[in-house]
Amino acid sequence: MANTPNISIPSNTKAWVYSQYGNIEKNLKFDTNVPTPHPKEDQVLIKVVAAALNPVDIKRALGYFKDIDSPLPLAKHVFGASRIAATASTSKLEFLKNLGVDLAIDYTKENYEELAEKFDVVYDAVGKRF
Repeated sequence: MANTPNISIPSNTKAWVYSQYGNIEKNLKFDTNVPTPHPKEDQVLIKVVAAALNPVDIKRALGYFKDIDSPLPLAKHVFGASRIAATASTSKLEFLKNLGVDLAIDYTKENYEELAEKFDVVYDAVGKRF
């Protein structure tokens, strides 16, 4: 691909891993030497700069969802999204851009509902009224 930047990808990365379901204290380990995945031609590799364990992650590790695969955030690939927009305060806009957001909106200065560009899907992870 002509427009692909020359990026150095490490052969190993860090990850929280578990090899069996059950006791979190016993099975969940922080591994500093996990092989970095190699994406296929139609996939992307995303650099994670921050992560968190949520209650659903703990329940999955305990084995509550063995038969259910969780959907991956494939907005562009699966759902046909052409652009991804996100909102943040002024100080976080550059962070959003570094994550790969196409349109970073400063919610302290703009209301995304009043922009000329319209959105098909709005995902609100905060859960409060605007």
